[in-house]
Amino acid sequence: MKIVVIGGTGLIGSKVVERLTQEGHEAVAASPRTGVNALTGEGLEQALSGAQAVVDVSNSPSFERAEVMEFFETSTRNLLAAEAAAGVGHHVALSVVGTERMPDNGYFAAKIAQERLIETSGIPYSLVHATQFFEFARAIADEATVDGEVHVAPVRFQPIAADDVADAVARAAVDAPLNGRVEVGGPDQYRMDEFFREALTAWGDRRQVVTDEEARYFGSVPGERTLVPGDGARLGRLGYRDWLARQPAAWQKALTVVQEVQPPFIPAGAHAMTVVVEHPPGSPGTPPHRHSGPAFGYVIEGEMRFELEGDPERVLRAGEAFWEPGGDVIHYQDGNARDDVPLRFTVTMLCEPDRPMLVLVEEEELARRRHLRAPRPS
Repeated sequence: MKIVVIGGTGLIGSKVVERLTQEGHEAVAASPRTGVNALTGEGLEQALSGAQAVVDVSNSPSFERAEVMEFFETSTRNLLAAEAAAGVGHHVALSVVGTERMPDNGYFAAKIAQERLIETSGIPYSLVHATQFFEFARAIADEATVDGEVHVAPVRFQPIAADDVADAVARAAVDAPLNGRVEVGGPDQYRMDEFFREALTAWGDRRQVVTDEEARYFGSVPGERTLVPGDGARLGRLGYRDWLARQPAAWQKALTVVQEVQPPFIPAGAHAMTVVVEHPPGSPGTPPHRHSGPAFGYVIEGEMRFELEGDPERVLRAGEAFWEPGGDVIHYQDGNARDDVPLRFTVTMLCEPDRPMLVLVEEEELARRRHLRAPRPS
């Protein structure tokens, strides 16, 4: 089953893609980073071709009232139109518990507008309403800080782990459409002020938590049950204390693995060389060449047209890593895929001793090996 996940590279989306893939589905991570932008419509037609379901877990980059409304209305209209054209049979959207109970909140109002578009689209749908994520607790505390104190209302609060939210969204994607909603929340319910008092202590945060009946939650005063699910909600498995105990230390959070591979060989006595390559807009890059050993790279800025012998060409964007085995394999392209911005990338090569870092391939050899090159795009 092909399932396209809009926002598929974010916190929830990446986890949903992982779960669906593990279950044997063709899960496509669609986001601006992968060339799919629901807000502009870019890449939607191609991404949704052949899809049976679409999951929308995208989020607005701004919480400003007008901007968040514009994001959810425009992106949802674009997405639903593309789904109708592609014959998608199930639309799944992640929303927030309590949207209808706090409509004066700009973000909640925008989610209500999104849901109405989905409900009237004619496409079978499922809405997953989740409570606040453990992962956003610090941001909530920061938003509630006034003059160095965290002002929080003593209302009911039932946060949930992002992993449990992803489980619920992935389940909804493969189940039959609800044409309605399901609510999910954490296993434990607190008073909001008590939760943050305990959480700040656990974080080693010295800010004082002030119980404040008029404290605002992102601009609005929540009611007693605004932020908690109703009866029959699905509950997550992981409580906050257990979740917090599993979180990596600060130095571990600073690390991001962008690539992990096992090269087929490393030249004996190899020496390492790291270079930064810059190609101006429209540059075809280095002519076809090969390296004496494996090379590992990372795109710093722009977009690279990347092609190795035997593999179809692809476009790598800033933040993406690549590698090549070296040896006999020809590296055909590393040029700039854009004609309006520069390309900048770094490469670390493991080179044979006393050999240049790369050797250009002669035209005669390129002709002999033409049959090994992947078909060119039309």
